[in-house]
Amino acid sequence: MFRNITKYRRHLALILSASGLCLLVTGVFLWQQAVRQQQGTDDLNNRIETINRTGAGSANTQQLKTLAENAGRQGRFLPEVEYALLHDQWRQAVVFFEGLKNILANPYLAASASSSASNFHTRLLQLRDAVTESLTNNPKLPIEWQWKLHNLKGNTAVLLAYSVLYHEKDGRKAAKFLSDALIDYKTAIQQVDKVSLSSLERALPRWNLELIIAVGEYRRLGLTEIPPADMTRIQEQLQTYIPEAPGFSPGVPAETRVEK
Repeated sequence: MFRNITKYRRHLALILSASGLCLLVTGVFLWQQAVRQQQGTDDLNNRIETINRTGAGSANTQQLKTLAENAGRQGRFLPEVEYALLHDQWRQAVVFFEGLKNILANPYLAASASSSASNFHTRLLQLRDAVTESLTNNPKLPIEWQWKLHNLKGNTAVLLAYSVLYHEKDGRKAAKFLSDALIDYKTAIQQVDKVSLSSLERALPRWNLELIIAVGEYRRLGLTEIPPADMTRIQEQLQTYIPEAPGFSPGVPAETRVEK
């Protein structure tokens, strides 16, 4: 019996030693993991602080994507980074649009016009879906970012209206996109008035709204379809003004505006 007790004690000692070693290894692993997580959090916070100080435009697209991915792994959503990425896509769309206009105006490039217009339309749809997703998936998004996303969504809808008029000759779709833009601009105006004291920020969605309702049928906000006879004229109007594109400034006096 004494031998059994001694044997039991030895086994117990071995078990306790093994358990202690396992706990030690686990503790070291968890500690190292916690240190790495804290380092990742500190690095992320430093990057966010840098962007907040210098502006998201100071970072390139890949840096912003990496930052957003790192934040996502930590369960964080960075509205300033998300907006910067989406607005960068908008700027690229405007550049693409300028190139598309040159293609459409050049008869020697007619063969590539259709594919370029289709590519442009696809880009816009993807951007609009991405903006919608950001708004839908983040209902607690601070209002100072909500108005910017609604304004951007409205901008995208305006170019989509132009795109379907050219590419599909669809007056109903174009009118729907313009109606959606009106709704987004109105929402942006209501929101920016609550949070911003900047005259420029408050003017942006108002100016964009004015671009599409300043003349003709768009004084009547209930328009549901652009008649075929008006498609070319409306397309030219939309081509004249691009929301937030270089060359136009919010708050320009009425007498200096170009009548569409």
